[in-house]
Amino acid sequence: MGSAVQRTGLYALLSRAKGNNEHFVDL
Repeated sequence: MGSAVQRTGLYALLSRAKGNNEHFVDL
């Protein structure tokens, strides 16, 4: 399943909105 991919996309959007790219890597 592409659950991980979808989660990555959502986290990426949230990170960009917050301006915290480090958080995106801290999955």
